[in-house]
Amino acid sequence: AVLELEPGAIELIDDQRRDQRSGMELLAKGLKKAGRLNGLSLDEAASALHVITSVETFMELRRNAGLSLPAVTRVLLAMANELFDLPAA
Repeated sequence: AVLELEPGAIELIDDQRRDQRSGMELLAKGLKKAGRLNGLSLDEAASALHVITSVETFMELRRNAGLSLPAVTRVLLAMANELFDLPAA
């Protein structure tokens, strides 16, 4: 829909995705350095981080699944903890 209203938006969206991916790759490198990738490659870890932190994932859990904000937080933290064996907060 956005592309129909603003044909140049695809470039902006692609740039935003590249920036997000770059950020996730940096986080994945930090997790690797800390020994927390649990057998995932850097690419797999960056992809998983992108899913966990994406607006689309948040909206799926919050709006489509109808979870409360605290429940969304619990689900996303559980995903991250399971994937990356994070230390207890």
